[in-house]
Amino acid sequence: MPDPDYLIRLASQIDATLDSGLTGIDVSYGDTSYEAILSRNKVTLAPSAYELDTLDWIFCCLTGVSGGVLDLTRTIDAKLTNEELHQKFDKLSSDYLKKVTGTDGKAAIDNIRGGQLHRIVGPTHDLSRFFEAVKDIMKGEFHANVHGTNFIETFHSSTSKSPYVQIHSPVDAAIVLLLHMIGDFFSKMSLPIPGRSKLAESESKEIVKEVFAEYRNGGNLRKLVSEFLSNVSGTILIALVLRLYRYMRLAIERRSIPGLSLKDDAKFHVLDRNAQTISFVISAGKSAFTSNPLALNYTGFVQIVRSGAAINRISTGEQALLNNKLEALDARIRSL
Repeated sequence: MPDPDYLIRLASQIDATLDSGLTGIDVSYGDTSYEAILSRNKVTLAPSAYELDTLDWIFCCLTGVSGGVLDLTRTIDAKLTNEELHQKFDKLSSDYLKKVTGTDGKAAIDNIRGGQLHRIVGPTHDLSRFFEAVKDIMKGEFHANVHGTNFIETFHSSTSKSPYVQIHSPVDAAIVLLLHMIGDFFSKMSLPIPGRSKLAESESKEIVKEVFAEYRNGGNLRKLVSEFLSNVSGTILIALVLRLYRYMRLAIERRSIPGLSLKDDAKFHVLDRNAQTISFVISAGKSAFTSNPLALNYTGFVQIVRSGAAINRISTGEQALLNNKLEALDARIRSL
């Protein structure tokens, strides 16, 4: 079954042929389908709104590849790694702690055992456990419960022997923690991905080992944010370039300035869907090659789904228009 756009154009072309005043249009013998009527009377059908021409494909492919290549760059991650900012925010946190406690003590954020992977132990570097961490900081306690790994065992610092100071105000505790976390975000190891510290407390040795291995190999919040920003920048680049291209094509075809909205322009959505798909395939290759699921262009995938939904919406609207148009056209042809 031809798509609604095709049949609408078919019906419109027959209407135009009849309206042109031509007499003797041949509908009396043989195949009486609309296509056959146009063929016998040498009437040419206008191009489909969904069909891409050579220039469309060139822009579509180049834009999709450009978006994919932009997603491959490591520029954003490199710029977000800043040891100077790490130290500045760490000092701001320490200074604020001294201001609210009146001592040079230490907040219950970094556990006393330290270590390269200390941030994945306990709630104090996990954004998803922020309020849990604030409660511990207020009490001057650090809690961690990690099983199945040689890195650290169950650890609890009690108030009687705690090396940490207490902070009585939840707001002050939250500010101290937030400044510390912002600084750690810019460090080389950054913060763990939200929720990972909870997984590190699993009773399963395999899960714990996987979580620590992921963090050790660069699976952190800064990398997640940089991948997201890379994905978004590629997705936005594709949408902007194709929107500009479509405006130019419409202006040339209509010899007038088109409206700003392309919401109901089927060809724009087809271009966007195809280009985003190319970019997504490139990111999938990157994800498979690096064994990093964070590298997958999830924003591009969302845009593919959105464009597909827009095409379906336009097609559904055309189907309703088609039903009315074909009924009227059928009656008109039969009356000849």
